[in-house]
Amino acid sequence: LENVFLKHDSELGDRAERVLQAYSRSDQPIAALAQAVLIRNGRIRETRARRAITKLGGEVVYIHPNPQVPLTQVPLAVISNSAVAPGTGVGFGEPAVLYAVWLHETWKGGEEGLWHLERLQHWEDIAVYSIRGNNVSRLALFRLAGIVRGLQFVERGPCLGIQNDRDDSRCFVGDVLPGSAAQSGGLRMHDEILKLNGEHIPNFPNLVQRLQDFEVGDTIQLLVRRLNSDNESESIELKIKLTSWRTVTRSEIEVPAPRPFRGPFESAPSVPPPVPTPERLDDRMAI
Repeated sequence: LENVFLKHDSELGDRAERVLQAYSRSDQPIAALAQAVLIRNGRIRETRARRAITKLGGEVVYIHPNPQVPLTQVPLAVISNSAVAPGTGVGFGEPAVLYAVWLHETWKGGEEGLWHLERLQHWEDIAVYSIRGNNVSRLALFRLAGIVRGLQFVERGPCLGIQNDRDDSRCFVGDVLPGSAAQSGGLRMHDEILKLNGEHIPNFPNLVQRLQDFEVGDTIQLLVRRLNSDNESESIELKIKLTSWRTVTRSEIEVPAPRPFRGPFESAPSVPPPVPTPERLDDRMAI
């Protein structure tokens, strides 16, 4: 089964891998052997999973393990995953930690396609963002969380494109994400969102929950309180057309995915590129 899995980067190889998965979860003596095969081939499974998830309309997100941002902005997954990040760093591109998988509204894999996320088991604490309209139920996500260690899922509606200011007692806008619906619609940092389509918004979590009722392309009306140039409070109504999460820059610490790894039977082996050297070497000493 391992040879078939490694030699065939196709449906045949996928079928062999799924049989190995089934054996690894059985109560038979072969379970330990099957699990060992899956563990030692984690990198090739990740490459195939990433390709399949992208093809089906999802997105796999990597971030830098040591981002140059305040610690409060670093997801907890970075800390736990840094020690198990395979094939990253010098020779394999910029260091990268698998942080999240987005199942966008364009996801074509349904619940059957979630098995590709099971192939990422060598990572811990992955976040899965499930966007309204992707035909993936909460029950299916709970089942996935029972298979992939530490996996957490978050259900989201379409993208407004703001971050809170960590004050959940009211609904203040922290950052406005570049390229977002909020930016196009005129929302600003420090605005306080009072109402959504005429209904009171008490805090930021409530706004997140309410946005799940909408689809990409819907237009919402927000009533916000804003301080003007004279430091006086004024109420402003904004109409904003909600967009896909694909349209925004979600984080400054996201990095490209590691180079694909196709395994020992590929026609062109995965040879790391040479370590980059300075364009010019100067033999003078500087102090």
